[in-house]
Amino acid sequence: MDAKRVMIVRETNRTTATDERAAHFVKRLEHLSGRDLVVRIHRNRWTYFSCRTQRGSHRVYLRMHEAFFDAPVGVVRAVATLIGRNDTRARRVLRSWIEVQSRVWDKRSDRPPRPPRIVTRGAVYDLRAIFNDLNRRYFEGSCAARITWGNGTRSARGQRQITFGTYDKTTNIIRIHPALDHRRVPDYFIRYITFHEMLHATTPAPLSPNGRRLFHSRLFRQRERMFEDFERAQAWGKHFIEDVI
Repeated sequence: MDAKRVMIVRETNRTTATDERAAHFVKRLEHLSGRDLVVRIHRNRWTYFSCRTQRGSHRVYLRMHEAFFDAPVGVVRAVATLIGRNDTRARRVLRSWIEVQSRVWDKRSDRPPRPPRIVTRGAVYDLRAIFNDLNRRYFEGSCAARITWGNGTRSARGQRQITFGTYDKTTNIIRIHPALDHRRVPDYFIRYITFHEMLHATTPAPLSPNGRRLFHSRLFRQRERMFEDFERAQAWGKHFIEDVI
């Protein structure tokens, strides 16, 4: 492992022990992922984990919180999996762990959180208008989440998948993929995706017997079917990648 490729962003309270842990951790990730890594370790709340691949190279650039040093084996393996490809199960494991740990990390942060950028009006659809209508019709105005267009992050190279929407419990923000702001995307589909994420913001996610958080519980699925165009939206979504992207 080349120690020069492990960059410690946080300078305060930096120690040789921190550098050694970082080098050991990155070496472990390289072994699990089979990729050559360049890693930036930090303690701020701006980006807990992100990765990108250098075009034409086997090298991958990571940015991650130092709390990953103490992550359980399952989480480290999930990170290694995501370095190589987009994997739904690995992403779910990572998101669940980050959700639990983020409150602890925030207390150790060296920087104040960066205010989220909220953009609701797109070229075709106004997310605020859609959100307000759904909130009135299905939630009696009880959904207090904010909504914005996302940054358009795509899956790993070679993977024809897309995450239509996400809900971040920590910031209480719903993000919708900007690819849906397109005239070929029917109104009922973007409304369904928004409704789905609003359910995440308002429906409890219980723990399973093995301790996993059930984001799509039986109650969630029952409430999801209340959407008036549920079946039509589900059918259209299956062909989204081929027909629109």
